[in-house]
Amino acid sequence: MRKMYYSIVFLVLTFSVSAQDFPTERDAWLWPFSQFSIWNIPLGADAQFEIANFQKAGFVGVDVERLIVVKSTDPIRNIKEPTAWNQRWPGGNAIGSMRVPDDLIIPDATSTDTPNECSAFLQPDGHTIKQMEPTCRVMKASQIVGYPYNKDIDIYGEGIGGTHWGSGLSTLGGSIRKGELLGDAPIRHAIKWLVYGKKYLYFSASVKGYKWPADRSDSYASGNYGGLNPKLVQGTLLALQPDLDIVKLNLKTRAAKKIAQALKDYGAYICDDSGWDCYYIPMEYGVKEEILSTDKANLHSSSGDYFNDINKIAINLYMVTNNTASAIGGGGVKRAPLAPPFITTAVNTIKKSDFKLSYNSINKTLKLNSCDFKNELVLIEIYNILGNKIFEKQVQLENDYQMNVSSYSKGIYIVSLLAEGKRDSAKFIILE
Repeated sequence: MRKMYYSIVFLVLTFSVSAQDFPTERDAWLWPFSQFSIWNIPLGADAQFEIANFQKAGFVGVDVERLIVVKSTDPIRNIKEPTAWNQRWPGGNAIGSMRVPDDLIIPDATSTDTPNECSAFLQPDGHTIKQMEPTCRVMKASQIVGYPYNKDIDIYGEGIGGTHWGSGLSTLGGSIRKGELLGDAPIRHAIKWLVYGKKYLYFSASVKGYKWPADRSDSYASGNYGGLNPKLVQGTLLALQPDLDIVKLNLKTRAAKKIAQALKDYGAYICDDSGWDCYYIPMEYGVKEEILSTDKANLHSSSGDYFNDINKIAINLYMVTNNTASAIGGGGVKRAPLAPPFITTAVNTIKKSDFKLSYNSINKTLKLNSCDFKNELVLIEIYNILGNKIFEKQVQLENDYQMNVSSYSKGIYIVSLLAEGKRDSAKFIILE
């Protein structure tokens, strides 16, 4: 006999939980990608370690990532290729287009400051992520400048690829989000790390400066990577060893303590060359300002407690040498639980609807009903726990919509309804 449980789920903009509790569900925008994504798999008991031999850097900073939710009402604007690396605006040839919020402003680079400015745009369908780098837009309601990723990714998928061009790794995946360095809850995903390629990253005729999950190294790698260890390349998973007592590092800042615990539980993927003697950690735009305001800690500096803390962490970092696609995190018993199921398939729900599900265990059918979507052209989607779409159909929703689910195995599923300007979703579980 199959049984079904359902609950209506809506957008949650904040995420707060005690350090002792592990969430039972998650919002896709705040905690993206499949349970089995590289960003969500904890380190395993079978992980093998080799010291990275990092030294104290002269600077510690934030590699700012622009994470933006796009509405269906945002206008479509041209994407133009950057004029140059150190002067991106106004851009050259038009190389595409996409919806962009009219009020979005991203400063240009200068001769002395050339940030990556990776960006990820969640599209109005609540699934599609578009990425680019370097991103620039100095005028409202204008074109946007940057090189877009060659394909869209699904926020419910594996989420590996993206526009950290030095590695080909994701912008959204591994980004430290606003609020994650505050409170008591740990960071529950892998993070990213930038190191100085000329000092640490390896390149040779046989080792091209990268390993899985990276799919490339920098175009200049052959003449500029100067590291001596073939295992230290773009895509290398870094971590603190499981027997390290973080307390003994004597870290002073809350932000560094949280980063250290994430490195012990999940690790960090090398995603880019920092370009100079510096460690950068990718974080959502606003995190740096948030921590400076609340904790008086400067995350972008050549001195101070946080600077010293990150250098202490870096010196203690190891490479996970057996991190592979078949044994993410090294394999074995995980150091933390897997990411919980999603609570929503979108972030653009405009109002609370009356979406309901009912299940008939005799004929194994699922019935959908919503007066708020009645007489509208509705896209129905169903996703499994891995974030894979297993059903999609566009229908005119007159009254109840009934579908056969006899082929579905036991597990958790998300049913999503999408119509112009609104979206809602509900969860159901087949127990047997």
